[in-house]
Amino acid sequence: MNLSPDPHGELVDTALEHIPSSRINDVILFDVSDADRPIGFNLLQAETEEGRNLIISGVVGTFKKTFC
Repeated sequence: MNLSPDPHGELVDTALEHIPSSRINDVILFDVSDADRPIGFNLLQAETEEGRNLIISGVVGTFKKTFC
């Protein structure tokens, strides 16, 4: 399976083809380009303050890698 960057969104189709039929109900596909069925989830939801700090650190780190 080719795991190079996928600007055209074809990798998801290849990955889905490799999921065993016995595990297909365990898969959740988030299609952020689907405007008809938008997905909302809280990145900062966590059970503990330590968990929130870990999530926030990861989000900030991702933004720094992306934009700096």
